[in-house]
Amino acid sequence: MPSTEPVRAPSRVEPVPLRPPAPRLEIVAWLRGAVRPGHIVATVCEGALLAARAGLLDGYACTTHHASCDRLRAAAPRARVLDNRLFVQDRDRFSSAGVTAGIDLMLHLVAEWAGPATAVAVARTLVVYMRRGPDDPQLSPWLEGRSHLHPAVHRAQDAIAADPARDWSPALLGRAVGASSRNLARLFRLHAGMTVTDAVNRSRVALARDLIAQTDHDLERVAERAGFGSARHMRRVWRQFHAAAPSSLRARSSDEASAPALPRPVGRRSARNPAEHPSLRAEQSNPG
Repeated sequence: MPSTEPVRAPSRVEPVPLRPPAPRLEIVAWLRGAVRPGHIVATVCEGALLAARAGLLDGYACTTHHASCDRLRAAAPRARVLDNRLFVQDRDRFSSAGVTAGIDLMLHLVAEWAGPATAVAVARTLVVYMRRGPDDPQLSPWLEGRSHLHPAVHRAQDAIAADPARDWSPALLGRAVGASSRNLARLFRLHAGMTVTDAVNRSRVALARDLIAQTDHDLERVAERAGFGSARHMRRVWRQFHAAAPSSLRARSSDEASAPALPRPVGRRSARNPAEHPSLRAEQSNPG
């Protein structure tokens, strides 16, 4: 027979610990011994505390979960702990604000080391969004309109991203993905929230931005390589997406030319030419 004894709630509920126990000393000791000069260290969320206790963040800018930034400062007094960042890159040290921000950081590294198309494919496989960089007023054109699941539209977007400068007529793009030009136009509006022409122009402007930032081509050469008929045509399309002129981006890029390059894994080589493809930059954002 089940008991009819009344169940009384305890008068005092013991609080559940919100933080994991202190890191084990052997992990910190292993990090100290394993990480050598030139090694890349990437931390996710409070993993930065382990790296800090191992002395791996001394002299570096870094971040962690917003609730643990003070603890990180205490663990690494010689580090520059940045609040309100999604993730931080400082030479060969990468740190993210939280677990989901760690995904953004990993996609950032994939984009830099294997190219943005690979990063987009990984994001789609994981069914996650990719975030914009700090100097982009909206989602990266390479990623915008990618939150749908329609395969034909994704194939068309992949084709455009792989070769933005190609003369992508609706008929040519339709043949490339196995859809009529009229149906593809309808699918783009329905699933991507833009027209095919918008998608092509966004990709061309994105390529032009990277060419301006990463090469010394004049604007006529940039326009030609990005698929525009002329620099004047490029400026006209550019104004649809950016308030500042292309020349202002060239001036800012010159000021930043002395910034250190993103380190790459030893023994690996990027699958993309960084002069011809966009790079995703760390976002300054509230990790929430």
